[in-house]
Amino acid sequence: MKVVWSPLALQKLSDAAEFISLDNPSAAEKWVNDAFDKTERSSLVIIVLSIA
Repeated sequence: MKVVWSPLALQKLSDAAEFISLDNPSAAEKWVNDAFDKTERSSLVIIVLSIA
């Protein structure tokens, strides 16, 4: 299963990252990367569970 980010979801992610970066830019970058990584892993788990 492929996860497709909607434009609204990407905008909200960007807005949150921008807010976080006001205090801690490196934490904002890590947070965005973690969000994408966890989304990718979640889609892989769904594929494995649907095959089982």
